[in-house]
Amino acid sequence: MNQINDTIRDTLEKEGYTGTISDMLSAWLLSTGATGDNINDLWKSYFDTNLIPAGQFNNRMFTWLKSESAVGKSLNDLKLDYWQKRLAFP
Repeated sequence: MNQINDTIRDTLEKEGYTGTISDMLSAWLLSTGATGDNINDLWKSYFDTNLIPAGQFNNRMFTWLKSESAVGKSLNDLKLDYWQKRLAFP
């Protein structure tokens, strides 16, 4: 999990976000138009906006990552692939 968190942090810092990983993810989600008072509500709003079917958080995350062309069999594989690709994007 450290590799995933490190990659998320590196990506969001490269994109200009600061703070903890949770702070940076919240700021990024808000920048997409997501609404909510906490990280869970922001993700729910983001998934809803992106037409990810309702359900359990991990299932929604898996579906969203697949829709973003992430490759992998497990949720952790998908997360790492998504954030690595985003980090590599200029």
